Amino acid sequence: MMANRPKLVVFDMDGTLINGRLIEVISRKYNLSEKVIEIQSDPSLPGYKKTEMIASLLKGIKASEIIKAIGSIPIMLNADKIVTWFKKNGYVTGIITDSYTIAAEVIANKLKIDFIAANELKY
Repeated sequence: MMANRPKLVVFDMDGTLINGRLIEVISRKYNLSEKVIEIQSDPSLPGYKKTEMIASLLKGIKASEIIKAIGSIPIMLNADKIVTWFKKNGYVTGIITDSYTIAAEVIANKLKIDFIAANELKY
């Protein structure tokens, strides 16, 4: 009976599939680190508000720069092997991240992951 059930595995992206965090790479490049840390460390802000505020800091940064930044972060050691193993064993694979779709799509394509769920960054 269990064999007929669909199989699903999802991964976080930052620090799990990639060896780093996109927002850290971008914030260093554009001198936004202090502002990002200030937002992230404010205990009075709910998570969704922190995400909105950090996204607003990225206004004006071109999509190509975000793609370049995500491409500069190495894939975590053996991430490709574990994703391949799950796919060969009948699992649907996904990324669920609080990062952005533009970045998650790059990683999903590199690792041949089936779907993503991420925040849409509006330009």
